[in-house]
Amino acid sequence: MIEITIRPIPDEHPKIIGALHSRIPMVTPEDIRAVQEESFKDDERFWDTMRDMNASHIEGLKGHIALAEAKIAAMEAGESQGGRGG
Repeated sequence: MIEITIRPIPDEHPKIIGALHSRIPMVTPEDIRAVQEESFKDDERFWDTMRDMNASHIEGLKGHIALAEAKIAAMEAGESQGGRGG
């Protein structure tokens, strides 16, 4: 098997990098900040949604608890009156 290795001459390295950067723009600190800011906004939207979903779920559970407590109270009232409850 033949191995071909291309190694630029040290003086050519800056020219090659310059040619690459002229065709492929460098990411600027402003670009990075913009992406980070959008990511932070996405995270904030996600966690706001999670908070709202959990709050809704908690309210639903409270409703179940209230219903169960009402049924228990009705059954206990029925038992104290000598009824069968239920």
